[in-house]
Amino acid sequence: MKSSAYSLIVILLSVSIVGCSNMGGNKWPAEYKETFLSGCVDGASSSGQEIFNTDKAKIYCSCTLEVLESRYSAEEMEDKWKTAMEELVKDGTLKSCLQKAGVPVP
Repeated sequence: MKSSAYSLIVILLSVSIVGCSNMGGNKWPAEYKETFLSGCVDGASSSGQEIFNTDKAKIYCSCTLEVLESRYSAEEMEDKWKTAMEELVKDGTLKSCLQKAGVPVP
């Protein structure tokens, strides 16, 4: 169950990123960040997974957003969102953000 929850979060973040479009520059525009956070939090907290409540989802999604924004421009995220998410899984960032939110990780 924990592994499926982890996979679900990666998918939810991917959907949140794809939903943001036509943004450029080095700093993510407020609208882009709001769309990302809203999609991520809504998806995680309504996923049916008991491990996520809205507060934990906000912490997790904010942590992930901070990392993504520090590594990629909004324009880069549009072009390589899947690769970016895979990198966050491989380097342990998503796991770290889950732990920061108090979510059990596999």
